Amino acid sequence: MGLSKAVITRSRHDTPLPSRDRTRTWSPHAAGQPRSAADYLRQLPATSVIICRRIVIHVVSLDRVFELLRKERRRYALYYLEQQDGPVPIDEVAEKVAEWETDGVRASIPEELFERVECSLRHTDLPKASEAEYIEYDPEEGVVEVTGTPPEMDAILTVAKVIERPDRNP
Repeated sequence: MGLSKAVITRSRHDTPLPSRDRTRTWSPHAAGQPRSAADYLRQLPATSVIICRRIVIHVVSLDRVFELLRKERRRYALYYLEQQDGPVPIDEVAEKVAEWETDGVRASIPEELFERVECSLRHTDLPKASEAEYIEYDPEEGVVEVTGTPPEMDAILTVAKVIERPDRNP
């Protein structure tokens, strides 16, 4: 039995629509609508929330996931953040990322490298990562938090970490 009706709500990161257009309903019987739910889902924005009979499904674009994981430093930060509960200070994330980048021990990380990593995270990698609705970055408080990653992101992040193994012993 296929999906017969869905209510589509745009996420906060999509292009804003006039308020009356924020929610759309799909039905295979409506004029001008795709006949299948799969065809309708293909034309949705990169991140959408689908509500169907009290089930909420987040559709996450693989392009968005791969863009988040494109840079090694950002991947390392996300690997670490995914393991933490609650907000994490940026300097703590920077320390772990610098350690993984050098295959070293915390005590042996040069101060210059730590500062470079921290600056990159603060000004490039974390702002980019926070474009995803499940990554909250507060530059004024100096903290970042991952809140409920979608299954697509979680699966790809887990596989990437297993392949890359940033926490391997030197």
